[in-house]
Amino acid sequence: MSINKRLIEFRKNRKMSQQNVADLLGVARQTISNIENEKHSPSSEILIGLFKVFPELNHRWLMFGENGMENELNSVSEPIASYGEDIKDKYIRSLESENKLLKKELDRHKDCDINQKSNVG
Repeated sequence: MSINKRLIEFRKNRKMSQQNVADLLGVARQTISNIENEKHSPSSEILIGLFKVFPELNHRWLMFGENGMENELNSVSEPIASYGEDIKDKYIRSLESENKLLKKELDRHKDCDINQKSNVG
């Protein structure tokens, strides 16, 4: 299943319309429609927006189809409550680092798509 189809599954699981998601992300409904209809891949800005608006959305599931749709938020919040701000800061830095890696991976896939399209035409 593609990232585009997983986005549809997540949106429908939340009982949201394309317009609802577009409004939350500050984009046009047509942008969401084009992504879901596989006319475009989601940009890194769209993905980052999704992860900010929906912290429960498992980025590994959305990007690669790995694990479940939702993060285990309790497994994150309990250690933060137990160990204080230091672990929270480390967790945030870890997520930021992982976001950078995901952005690089997205850019690599975009480059591959562009190269494939230019080789065909």
